[in-house]
Amino acid sequence: MAKKIQAAHAGTQPAKSAVKPKKVVGTNRSEAHAAIEEELVRALQSHLPYWQLSAEESSRSVIFAKYLDSLAKLNLCRDELVALGFSLGRATISYDTPPLDAVRAEKEKEIADEYRIQLDSPVNNAGADLGALPIEEIRDHLNLALNNATRKLITQFVDGLAALMSRQLIGMAHWPSENTIKYWYCRHRVTTQAAFTTATSELVRSRTDTFRVHRLRTDTVEHRKVQYVPTTVTRECHRHDAIDAHSCSIKEATVVIPQNIKELIDAIPAWMRPSIRIADGYLIRKRNEDRQTISSSVISQVDVREEVTTTYFHGTDPALLLGNLVLIGWGPAEIEEERKAEGKRQVVAQCLSGANDWGMPAFIIQVLILALGNKLVVHPVGLMLVMFAFASSVFCFARCIRFVFQAKSMQMDELGVQLTVAGPALMFAGLEMFIVLRSPPWMVMGVLIACLGGYLVYKSPFYRSL
Repeated sequence: MAKKIQAAHAGTQPAKSAVKPKKVVGTNRSEAHAAIEEELVRALQSHLPYWQLSAEESSRSVIFAKYLDSLAKLNLCRDELVALGFSLGRATISYDTPPLDAVRAEKEKEIADEYRIQLDSPVNNAGADLGALPIEEIRDHLNLALNNATRKLITQFVDGLAALMSRQLIGMAHWPSENTIKYWYCRHRVTTQAAFTTATSELVRSRTDTFRVHRLRTDTVEHRKVQYVPTTVTRECHRHDAIDAHSCSIKEATVVIPQNIKELIDAIPAWMRPSIRIADGYLIRKRNEDRQTISSSVISQVDVREEVTTTYFHGTDPALLLGNLVLIGWGPAEIEEERKAEGKRQVVAQCLSGANDWGMPAFIIQVLILALGNKLVVHPVGLMLVMFAFASSVFCFARCIRFVFQAKSMQMDELGVQLTVAGPALMFAGLEMFIVLRSPPWMVMGVLIACLGGYLVYKSPFYRSL
């Protein structure tokens, strides 16, 4: 059986793989790409239920069930590979300044669409005619069909990566020796400028009604305001040379990995991860080739400017490899940015923890005053206790607000901080006067104080930004 399948592959598969790369890349499939293909085919087949069947299995229902489960698994892997292409495109994007959400969504979709890889869905070759054959012939046919479906999926994926490389969207690595590497990869840098708004008016409909002594004309004018954000997208081709280089698996990597690369790694299917390597070395040369495209919704003419610059850096120089294909890379600058970002995330987490530690007691104290205050204020000591509890809650709330300011990196003078604290404090004070004291003069005063606190909350820049 094995010899028959092997002979069938030897007669059909090489002819298919010899033609397809010419259509995509324009050259014969390289040995490196063929090695990637074989490795991914073996990795994917090891996760298909059909290949886990024992050679002695003779139940048709079990054989076809495993085959259909394997086709479903292949279809799921196809979806994962398509999503991986989009994740790869998004991972190449960086922003000079945080953009608006609409700009971010538009540019991510625009760039990610360039990384789209077309993959065909697997075809179900099972049928009643095949089920009527002897078990050995069924196994031979399904073995060949499933093997071809797996190879077709992986071939299309590798060819898609080769097409991305030919368009300089992903790169390639070359090892001149065991511990030296030279490679290139692509990044997209997005820069946004201040938004501007245009207003237009257009007559869209006009109607004239004739009466006995006069005419009435009704014009409908459409007024439109459109906000535009000038955006500059720079495609950067990074070419790196490194010494003392080595590669390791994702689990063994100790280098700092930026957040966008982590998201890309998370998108890599589990069956493919053992084939992914992270190369690292000591960067001794870096060259950037930039193609700058100025794009905006209102600019019909696209200005394309190409420039080549050479800069010198040193430090660790990682890259994410699939065989000799470089999916993406990062260098000393990105590593330093990620360390700063990680430090900032830790500061934000500590500030939010501090805000929770101080905000929760303030809230609990206010709830206790509302629940028990009317029973305590009838005694002078109880009244003093309520006043002390309220003052304590305001102090806790002020500490909470200061921690929130630090977490959001907001700069505000002392008067602004006091007004930010005073708004909710006055609202709670008015509410407690209305509920606890329960006499008309105090209730009216409580409403007025609560309204004053609500006005301060409405005018506060902090609360308006939430």
